[in-house]
Amino acid sequence: MLATVNKWSCSRDPSEVNCKPVAKEVQYDLCVITSAYEWIKLKPRLLAEEDGQLRSIYVAAAESDAVTQNTPKVFNEKHKTFESFKKLHLSAYKIMFNVGNWKMSSCTCPSFLKNYKCKHVYGLAVHNKLALFPETVKTVPIGQKRKPGRPKGTTKALLKM
Repeated sequence: MLATVNKWSCSRDPSEVNCKPVAKEVQYDLCVITSAYEWIKLKPRLLAEEDGQLRSIYVAAAESDAVTQNTPKVFNEKHKTFESFKKLHLSAYKIMFNVGNWKMSSCTCPSFLKNYKCKHVYGLAVHNKLALFPETVKTVPIGQKRKPGRPKGTTKALLKM
């Protein structure tokens, strides 16, 4: 095991020629950016509290009601049962938005907790004019899905009947 740790240390050493740098910022892929574009187009109701460079922004989850003035209290209170915790914390998400470096922001949604990136953070970055949506995202028809089954072949252009 010590040999493995030593190997990792050597491969991450910046003085080495073939060093593997450690990622310091999250790179957003087109799928997350597209879902952020669709989320921003819905114009969700946000509740914000500002504290210098860090903003606490509360947004309702997709299947729950809009956020209220009591939503910030929910995230700070202690729960007696897991069911009450789950009910209250899954009804809204808390986005800790860093204005100075928006890529270092965080969110409590399941997507961010798993992948360290989500549509809420990218959508708020665009909303605050810190990032832009690429043109490829805007050309995708919103809400349309591919039809099931095999696509139909092309018809013959010069067919005599």
